[in-house]
Amino acid sequence: MIFTVNADWVFRLHFLPFAQSLQKHGFDMTVIARDTGDGATIRGAGVNFAHWPVTRAGRNPAREAAAMLCLVRHYRRIKPDLVHHIGLKAICYGSVACRLLRLPTVHLFIGLGFAFRNQEGQSSRYVLNWWLRALRGDARSALVFQNEADYAYGLAQGWGHPENMVVVGGVGVDLGLFQHRPEPKPPPFVVVLASRMLWNKGVGEFVKAARIVKKKWGARVRFVLAGHDDWENPASVPRHYLEKWHREGVAEWLGFRDDMPEILAGSHLVALPSYYGEGVPKILLEAACVGRAAVTTDWPGCRDAVRNGVTGLLVPPKDAESLASAIDYLLEHPEVRRNMGENARKLAEKEFTVQEFSNKMLKIYQKVLWGARTNGQRRSNEV
Repeated sequence: MIFTVNADWVFRLHFLPFAQSLQKHGFDMTVIARDTGDGATIRGAGVNFAHWPVTRAGRNPAREAAAMLCLVRHYRRIKPDLVHHIGLKAICYGSVACRLLRLPTVHLFIGLGFAFRNQEGQSSRYVLNWWLRALRGDARSALVFQNEADYAYGLAQGWGHPENMVVVGGVGVDLGLFQHRPEPKPPPFVVVLASRMLWNKGVGEFVKAARIVKKKWGARVRFVLAGHDDWENPASVPRHYLEKWHREGVAEWLGFRDDMPEILAGSHLVALPSYYGEGVPKILLEAACVGRAAVTTDWPGCRDAVRNGVTGLLVPPKDAESLASAIDYLLEHPEVRRNMGENARKLAEKEFTVQEFSNKMLKIYQKVLWGARTNGQRRSNEV
């Protein structure tokens, strides 16, 4: 089978454990993605890799057409039994290739991103809605969503039929890697935001909340930003802001980190005040696995990962004061915070594992492959 995604790092960070679980079921896989340096890591995990020269901005029609034709050539060469598209660009371009070659397809929406969750994306939203309606699937395809809000939006827009649309939740976490860890002894307390450094991930609100909380707690609390400055993204927080906050001591910026289990083990609380077009943020699942309470927004995807008052607290989007109040409350009440962390770990063991996600996806693959076989038999009988 083929996985198609816009960038190799997306697959490595979010889907490689899932692919490794599929290997145990005998899957022979190829990842097709833009090679930014993680292609070698993917190959090292025993998964084939092919470069896809796709751009993120998509403003050059000739380049976009070439990217689409590249997928057609890859699919024709590999002759997969199934293609799994991850993310909007892969879905839109890959759908055309699969329609031309009559290939069974699974489309996984990992959030609706900038185009559907921000007013500024109105023109892109119109085009994407038209495209997705035109490519609405049949029995040989499935549209897979990570949260209920995205599913409801896609259904209302006519992207597919209810019988070939499904919600699966987050992509799952390896519990062996993200083990349950006790909180470190304070002070200081450590509050972590781990994400790409984007304004719509709530980085600005996190820093404002840090200033508010630090007026009371001072050096007894540290606010930590972990993630790269995604300079290609129009919502990227400029590096000089991150460096300025770091120098001030209001929010320490660690940059990209590949040791999230240790970062989370050294924390007391995780915050993600996002209003981005999330699927289900993996950092919230990872925090739950380690046994950390989380403060996040009452926003699609975020509220799917955190049970308000049980595993963490939900606050309104773009509200730094409410975020600060929730963080302050959980710092002031260690028993409440730790109980939420314990509840989060129990929920993770039940719902947030890679194996749970794999089981759901295997059922979807079986249904799509069965639909492709029965359609093929029907065409043969008609002939």
